[in-house]
Amino acid sequence: MARPVLAFGKPSAGVVIDRRMSVAAQVFEMLRQEIIVAVLPPGAPLSEHALSQRFGVSRTPIREALLRLAEEGLVQIVPQVGTFVTLISLAKVYEAQFIREALECAAVRVAARATSLDVEVLRAIMSAQKSAASRGDVEAFYAADEALHAAIAEASGYPRVWTVAMNEKLQLDRVRMLDVSQRPDLGDLVEQHLAIFEALAGRNPAQAEVAMRAHLHDVFMRLEPLVERFREYFTDLDAATPEGWS
Repeated sequence: MARPVLAFGKPSAGVVIDRRMSVAAQVFEMLRQEIIVAVLPPGAPLSEHALSQRFGVSRTPIREALLRLAEEGLVQIVPQVGTFVTLISLAKVYEAQFIREALECAAVRVAARATSLDVEVLRAIMSAQKSAASRGDVEAFYAADEALHAAIAEASGYPRVWTVAMNEKLQLDRVRMLDVSQRPDLGDLVEQHLAIFEALAGRNPAQAEVAMRAHLHDVFMRLEPLVERFREYFTDLDAATPEGWS
C-alpha cells in the first residue's frame, strides 16, 4: 500500500554540519525534527550507511544520534535487523495529552493573574503566527505556536512547565503535525490561540483555562479520521480514548 503523501515537509537539502559543534547533536536534532513532521514517516528504515553519506560524517555520530532518538522513543533499534522510525502509539499520545493538559491549564490560570505577564510579547507572537498562517508557512507557524506556550509558562513563574511538556509530548507532536498537514488552512488554530491571548490580556484566569483546554482538545476532535487516513502509521489502536476527549 502506498504511503499517504503529506502536504508539507521535505528532507533537509544541502545539510551543512558545523564541525565546531557536536556532530552527533546536530544530526540528532535534524533527524528528530524530520521524524516529528513525518518527513521520516513512522516505520521508515534508517540506514547508518545512508545517513552517514547524507550528512557527510562517519557512522559514529550517526550511531550516537540514533541511540538518543531510541531513548526518546522515536526510533527502534532491532539487533541484526535494522533501525526504524517508531509507529505512533495512541496510548502514549493519550498519556502525553493528559500530562500536557494538567500542566498547561494550571499554568495559564496563574499566568492570567501574574504581574510578569507581558501582553505585548504575546501580541507579537500572535502577529507572527497570523502572518505564517496567511503564507501557509507551517514551520514558522509551528515555531510561533511553541513560542506562545513557552511564553505563557514563563509568565506563570514556572518555566519548567514548558520544558516538561516538551519532553513528554513528542508522540503528540507527531499527531499534531499530521493533523496540520491535512487542514485546508490554519485559521481555526489561530482563532484558538487568539481566544487564549484575549483571556490572558483580559486577566481572566477561568476563561484562559477554558480556552487552553479547548485548544488542547482540538486535535482529538479530528483524531479518528486522522488515524483512518494514516492507519499504517499508528499502533495501540485499541487504546481507550480518555473520558471527555471525544
